[in-house]
Amino acid sequence: MRKIGWIGAGIMGQPMVIHLLNKGYEVHVYARHPERVEQAKNAGAILEESIVSLTSNVDVICTMVGFPNDVKEVYDVIFSCIDAGKTCIDFTTSSPKLAKELYTCLLYTSDAADDKA
Repeated sequence: MRKIGWIGAGIMGQPMVIHLLNKGYEVHVYARHPERVEQAKNAGAILEESIVSLTSNVDVICTMVGFPNDVKEVYDVIFSCIDAGKTCIDFTTSSPKLAKELYTCLLYTSDAADDKA
């Protein structure tokens, strides 16, 4: 079963994490404020110390953060360390323009990684 990472387990994200845990998924969570994800932790979520450690330990990365600038900041870190074959899903209410920018950035990052190999 795929391991799921979750960044942004707040008011909406934490219940989603708990549902995934209840379905038997292994879920890793990164939170800027770890004390706010106690319910998820008590339900079995694995708390990660950084976005980098979360990204390296999971197959799927889910994000649900506050604002478009938060999305960009989080994905700048994810794209700096992501391996091929991983899936990213952003649940943040954001702009289609930003989604396209992130997609383009990921393509560029993937091409650069291929050139280094």
